Amino acid sequence: MTKALQKLALAVVLAPALGASPSQVPPQTQAPTSPRFAQADPGEKRPVPTPLKILVVISRYESVGGAATKKISSLPYELAVTANAERTSLRMGSQVPVPGKDGGVSYMSVGTDIDCRAAIIDDSRFRVEVTISESSVIQKPGPFGAPTLQNFRIDNTVVLRDGQSTQFTSATDRTSGEIVKVDVTLNVEKQ
Repeated sequence: MTKALQKLALAVVLAPALGASPSQVPPQTQAPTSPRFAQADPGEKRPVPTPLKILVVISRYESVGGAATKKISSLPYELAVTANAERTSLRMGSQVPVPGKDGGVSYMSVGTDIDCRAAIIDDSRFRVEVTISESSVIQKPGPFGAPTLQNFRIDNTVVLRDGQSTQFTSATDRTSGEIVKVDVTLNVEKQ
């Protein structure tokens, strides 16, 4: 129970003992609020859901001596995310046939999975949590007649303002030598 509710309950309980009726108890005053925050109780700010566009760009580069030299690919993913609400998920990919033990075929999923959640920190900043899991075929066929799969996973949190971008991560794949860079941009949707 908040302090404001405790005071109100105490006033209602003590009012008859002091000779006052509950209707004579003065109303609580409310402090002004920011447009991004709603108030459930005086003095308690609760963020309101805010629509955002989150742009995630996954870029791959050839590497020479550990430095990115030539861009191989750049894939953008735009997600509509509501701050202070449930997460947004994107699943995009294919099923790759893999030979089975008994001569049959099974399928493995390859592609990109992105989960994103955002929360309002204050009037100008948002905490953005992004999880990316990506798998792709880099060689056909590999040992034992099966394709070789490349995997990448990152789970990170950044703080962004409206219109701001940041490099979420940069990592070098041990097998292929490629450098993977992930950039994240946040834009507040106008209502």
